[in-house]
Amino acid sequence: MAPSEIDTYISLNDATPVFPTNEPIEKGEHLWAEIQNADGGNPHSIAVIAT
Repeated sequence: MAPSEIDTYISLNDATPVFPTNEPIEKGEHLWAEIQNADGGNPHSIAVIAT
């Protein structure tokens, strides 16, 4: 899991950061992402791209 610490999240501040990670996976393994909007007043579009 990235970030590797529990309850640690990436803050988006007028930017589109790239958060690279190198996690080994096996064929057929399910990938998931937990996305929270702590700024309830502003909508955000967050994408997760796995290659």
